[in-house]
Amino acid sequence: ARFLSVQYTDARTLRASCRAVLWLVHDTHSSPHRLHACGDGVLELYEKIKNGYTGIPFPWPSITAMTRGMWPGTLSVFVGRPSVGKTMVAILTARHAWYHGKKVLIVSPEMSKEEIAERYFVIDADASYANMVSGTLDEFSYQKLKKRINETKDMDNLFILDGRDDLSGPGIDAAIRACQPDLVGIDSIYRLDFKGDKTEKSQLALDWAGRS
Repeated sequence: ARFLSVQYTDARTLRASCRAVLWLVHDTHSSPHRLHACGDGVLELYEKIKNGYTGIPFPWPSITAMTRGMWPGTLSVFVGRPSVGKTMVAILTARHAWYHGKKVLIVSPEMSKEEIAERYFVIDADASYANMVSGTLDEFSYQKLKKRINETKDMDNLFILDGRDDLSGPGIDAAIRACQPDLVGIDSIYRLDFKGDKTEKSQLALDWAGRS
């Protein structure tokens, strides 16, 4: 399963991203298949749902209930204007999946590993991000943050790539093969190493994500 955050600053960028998603759905099913031969798969899916199966859950129960979570092979896209919290959504989603025993890879072309980790640990320790970045955490919050960081130093299965890594399609594919994640979260896809302007990069990144 994969989830992406897409930034848009105008209607043109948003429409292009939506067109790319629609094209991906069409293109990834380019091999004709008889509809009536899919019946057994429909029954199998129904039995899974009936027995309570869901994919990787979102941090928000209402979204998980509506989507049945993130299933293998699916692509979930969060779209929003700059500075509305898409990165935090990505971190919350990754953290929630990890707490449910999933192996997760976060790809962040915009923020460094340290910046992503900073936001993660602030959430994990229930501290104030504003106080964290201003250096004004009270002693209790600081000790709680420090304790949480020390407790999790040897924990595994939550990985980060940032702009210092190879963020081309083949580069990310290599990282996926290396860590075998259950979930890949990509923030700010227009900053990945694809050619073109912001809109073209977003389209190419969505294309790659749908094929990977």
